[in-house]
Amino acid sequence: MSGSGQGEQQGAALGVSFGTAMWLAIFLHLVGVEIYLNLTPAETHRLRQVSYQKQLEAGLPNPGSAGLTSDRWGDSLPWAPSERHVEMATHSAYESERQATHSA
Repeated sequence: MSGSGQGEQQGAALGVSFGTAMWLAIFLHLVGVEIYLNLTPAETHRLRQVSYQKQLEAGLPNPGSAGLTSDRWGDSLPWAPSERHVEMATHSAYESERQATHSA
């Protein structure tokens, strides 16, 4: 019975390292996303427009700046959606309302 505790020790070693590896992976992904967004301003702008559209459709009180945005927490200029996106948002809201009234 000399090897009966070896499996338990291996399991404990894996359990300890798994938690550390998980936190390290989460940290690396968070840092990686921030670096990616800072290196790709066009993608950052596109994602901000998509977020604005979804917040507008959800009826949030301050669409485009409803979360942790750099203009609320940092020192950047206030953000405003592009004109094309505002027109698309009002058109899609109008179409949704029109379809709801016709189906009722």
